Amino acid sequence: MAITNKEILEEIEKLKKKIPSANGEFILLKKSVEDLSKNHTDLKSDISDLKERLLNPDTGIFARVNRNSDFRKDSEQRGPLCQQSFENMEDSVNTILGWKDNVTKALWILFTGIAGLIIKTIVMGN
Repeated sequence: MAITNKEILEEIEKLKKKIPSANGEFILLKKSVEDLSKNHTDLKSDISDLKERLLNPDTGIFARVNRNSDFRKDSEQRGPLCQQSFENMEDSVNTILGWKDNVTKALWILFTGIAGLIIKTIVMGN
């Protein structure tokens, strides 16, 4: 069974219909590939930035966590510095509260005396 020219032409026409036409489908396909390539480059850059932030030996997250852990271990060995500071602060606050109470009493005595003088002046003045 021999294939005729007409059959060959029909097969070529079928293949032409399956291939994207030059009416913009190739241009859209090319633009899509370019966009994917650009997005891939951006994503690669973002991943590099994240990696730098995480793994930088001086300022990375892991370095900061390690320094924090070291500080915590050192402070546990040296003792509770915050406890001593808090006790000193508490003593200072108690001293200030005592001073405030004394000043309040003195002001009440002073205002009572002034009010008494004003009343005496009003009563004696008449």
